[in-house]
Amino acid sequence: MFCVLIGLVPPTESAFKHLQEHITNVQGMALQFRESSHVKDADDGDTPTLLISAASEAQPDDIVAAVDGELKAYAEETRCELWASAPCPLPLRPPCGYPVHLPNNEGWLYDAARAMREWGVLTQSSVLNTAQINELRMLVDDAIFEAEASLAANRPDISVGTDVFCFKEIASRSTERFDLRLLNSAAGEFVERHVMSQPKVAALLQQTLGSLCELNFDISVVYSRPGADHQGWHADGGHQKGAKDAGWDRDGWED
Repeated sequence: MFCVLIGLVPPTESAFKHLQEHITNVQGMALQFRESSHVKDADDGDTPTLLISAASEAQPDDIVAAVDGELKAYAEETRCELWASAPCPLPLRPPCGYPVHLPNNEGWLYDAARAMREWGVLTQSSVLNTAQINELRMLVDDAIFEAEASLAANRPDISVGTDVFCFKEIASRSTERFDLRLLNSAAGEFVERHVMSQPKVAALLQQTLGSLCELNFDISVVYSRPGADHQGWHADGGHQKGAKDAGWDRDGWED
């Protein structure tokens, strides 16, 4: 099952309604349109755009082609573009916005779990205090220093910041942007001890995902250095090409 986000320009709800009424399957596979949300496309001069989400077993490119064909028949001036795809739901911001606060009462865990299932996002305040945040920042800075020093010592042929590289410990994401795994590091241990095991965080994870001892997760930090390219909203992984996962193996990224 793929979930896709498609941007419509101009952003007309009538076009979305037309698509809902006229496209129910793609390549013989059922298609379900889900939600819509008005946004501005930062990569296109803040052009007003209507984001729509749809779910189907069909390939993302086939879904976009079907939508594009139907839109051209409906209104020639309307165009569409694939924004993201994933093998899981991609929630959109509700038209009325997210609630500012969830009730802080005995039922908070149920409300929080429902919010995670419905919107896919939740903010928990006061998980770390100021001193802990400062300590974590120093540990992350140390991990970054160690990783870059190791690259310089063991792979002097790599121009860090401009060359593309991918190791199980660290990978380049674009110019001057990197993704550094923090497992088996002081920073990773800090996150597991003070964040993952924090009572409210642990309770929410168990309510929504299951026992912590059964969760398969990774801890990493994406960091940028001066000169990094602008990075907009994007989908990670090789699932757009038919991969069943995001390209991770049990030891991290493949060399």
